[in-house]
Amino acid sequence: MEEDYEKACLPIFPIPNNYSCSVISLGSIAFFFTYDDRPPWMPPVCLFSPRNPPPPRDFVKHLPYSAADSRRLGNRVQAYGFWTNADGKPMQVGVSPDQTDAEGVMFGYAFDSQPTPDRVDHIAIPYRHPHSFYFSGMPFLPQVPLPNAPICQS
Repeated sequence: MEEDYEKACLPIFPIPNNYSCSVISLGSIAFFFTYDDRPPWMPPVCLFSPRNPPPPRDFVKHLPYSAADSRRLGNRVQAYGFWTNADGKPMQVGVSPDQTDAEGVMFGYAFDSQPTPDRVDHIAIPYRHPHSFYFSGMPFLPQVPLPNAPICQS
């Protein structure tokens, strides 16, 4: 699995994120890649996580559905989101209220509410396409005013 971000890296570090990056998962190990526009002190490649496999195709069955998040988005999507505490245990379903001050970490996925045909496989049964992945980023810190991205969407 590969995620590419051009000129705006994932805001997961307490530094400005105005550089390109990629996260590549190879089985269960993930690497963080940066490119020529990275900060001069930043290495081009590092181990992101020794245990970060791509999610299984049916991963959403383990996520809590958030009717409130879906309503906020006009029910155009089906939202599955939650906050975890510092120990990684779920502490709240849905993105609101914000739990950043309680050291919460937010994860969410949204899928189109209506099944539509696949754009490539024209004989596939219509399904609810992925809409977005959203997660906690790096909030504003007085000593590091950027990226100021408390919630990110991919």
